[in-house]
Amino acid sequence: MLKNSDSILTVSNASLNQLMYILGIKHTQKIAIVGCSNSDDLSVAIYKKRDLDFLCVGRFEKFDGIENIWNIIKKKSPTCKFVMIGRISSKDLLRLHSIGIDHRGIVSDQNKMELYGRAKVLLFPSLFEGFGMTITEALSARLSVVAWKLPVFEERFEDSTLNNGKLVEIGNHGLFAQNALLALQGHDRWLEQTPVEVPKLNLTKTWNDVGNNVLSILNKIS
Repeated sequence: MLKNSDSILTVSNASLNQLMYILGIKHTQKIAIVGCSNSDDLSVAIYKKRDLDFLCVGRFEKFDGIENIWNIIKKKSPTCKFVMIGRISSKDLLRLHSIGIDHRGIVSDQNKMELYGRAKVLLFPSLFEGFGMTITEALSARLSVVAWKLPVFEERFEDSTLNNGKLVEIGNHGLFAQNALLALQGHDRWLEQTPVEVPKLNLTKTWNDVGNNVLSILNKIS
């Protein structure tokens, strides 16, 4: 489909480079970056008691090392609470429950926002992101974030840092767990010192800008 299409729309420079690699091309006008946005219209998490230590949101199959990371965390801090939500097979669900991960499957948007409001740190060891809407939602809900160091996140965040979180070299499960615990330990202090408003992300466009970009490209090829 990629080879036969007239035009490919993508959201970031990182995904542009990946597409050019997949297609085996160096320069092309076939691929257009239309952008993506963290909207002012994002649902707002209801802040109650921050009684969950770690949260992970997304399809289970896109995460790398989540079980190893959790086992390291659990050994160092046995009382930590970890909730996951998103699509998962019944086999994987049973295995995660057996090691103490409270995976709740697919939940409503309302329940998701409630969990964002209760959690302190987002664990996001995803290897497959074109933009990272989950991280945007987590920052809006004022969670600390620990994620793999993907080009798309480096493109959007300076110094490989995310508030009280960190981008970690892919595959280093021990360092990921260490940064998760550091983010957890410093979260309450960071929350008190940080302004309430969501920090502006690099290269952020409005949804209106993104929509106009898409329409412009569609008009060119129609």
